[in-house]
Amino acid sequence: MYVDQLPDAYQRFADLEANASEINWYETGIVPGLLQSPSYLRAILEVGNGVWWEQSSTEVDDRINYRIDRQKRLLGSPSERILRFVITEDALHANMGSPEIMREQLRHILKLLNEQPDLTVRVLRTHVAGNPARGGGLWIFGFGGRGTAVGYSPSVLGPSSYYDDEADVATMLRAFYRIWELASTREESRRLIKSVLEETTT
Repeated sequence: MYVDQLPDAYQRFADLEANASEINWYETGIVPGLLQSPSYLRAILEVGNGVWWEQSSTEVDDRINYRIDRQKRLLGSPSERILRFVITEDALHANMGSPEIMREQLRHILKLLNEQPDLTVRVLRTHVAGNPARGGGLWIFGFGGRGTAVGYSPSVLGPSSYYDDEADVATMLRAFYRIWELASTREESRRLIKSVLEETTT
């Protein structure tokens, strides 16, 4: 394991994403960054502005540009990259300041699913028991035969933690696959997202 405290930590993370042939990503309570719509992304960052960093409109814009660049690098060009995301059901109902922001976000996920055949988004329903990573998130980047897999553990405050020890990554993958099995299928999740979207428009 190593801890990333360097100023270019964001770029290091983006490089891992861009070079990975497989990304397994579990997030709780929030839509993962790669799947965030522009308005949702801005709402998330504006809430943190002046809390996690000094109040600054420039800081928000820089972070938005960084996130959008990440999305373009991974989702904006054809690839055979495997992308697996599991999000918790409460993330679909979050109050982001206005109903329209969430409607845009839900439509954005559905659009990505239609456009990206290698993308799978599964929703972990609230009533499902057995989640081994409840309250946390974990991401694992695989590189096929080109390098060792790397796990990432996000922290709301403080440096990021990366795991490249084989045993550590194997444990993280085991947890992810357990969550993956518990989550609804791709089509069930798509129907759920559509249902939540319809509820917000009535």
